[in-house]
Amino acid sequence: MSNFYIGDPHLFHDNIIRYDNRPFKNSEIMNNVLIGNWNAVVKPDDTVYMLGDVSWTFDPQVNRSILKSLNGHKILIKGNHDAPMRDVRDCFDKIVDYLEITDNGVKVILFHYPILFWNGQFRDSVHLYAHVHNSHQWNMMEAYMKEARALQAIPMRAYNVGCMMPWMNYTPRTLQQIMDEYYVAPDVDLRGDKDGQIERTTTQ
Repeated sequence: MSNFYIGDPHLFHDNIIRYDNRPFKNSEIMNNVLIGNWNAVVKPDDTVYMLGDVSWTFDPQVNRSILKSLNGHKILIKGNHDAPMRDVRDCFDKIVDYLEITDNGVKVILFHYPILFWNGQFRDSVHLYAHVHNSHQWNMMEAYMKEARALQAIPMRAYNVGCMMPWMNYTPRTLQQIMDEYYVAPDVDLRGDKDGQIERTTTQ
């Protein structure tokens, strides 16, 4: 049994394709890729921690059908667009605002929003977050963490698990995979535009 993590799938959200520069023609194709990638790696006894913003539709029958098609136990750490999940609570083992777990001996702090200072930070805990996608706000988080490391040697083991990030590639990942593969891609223009969308992203 393994733990996996993923955030901000935004199922059925056509506009998110433009905002994140996702490599899909429409949300139907995006949904199918997200579902296929999920079930390719997650087994029925695994647990997936979903770090918010699951679906853009409020239709409970549609959301229930999608969630029931996904392998594994699902725990939702609520995001700011998760009101539709109230009507499909039965699809989750648990729905919370914030969660602390232990994954293979590592304390993991799970919150939809990025935080700079978290419980156990000086004892090698890890913070996983979503919300900021690949926007200016993610760039700011990375800049703050770099400054904290440089000026005060503060441990900053925080990782963006938004599904659109290159190390996630629209697929749930284990904690070790995230820590091993996380990077600020050198071929990505991080300047962004006035709306917060980065100008170019690495895609599959």
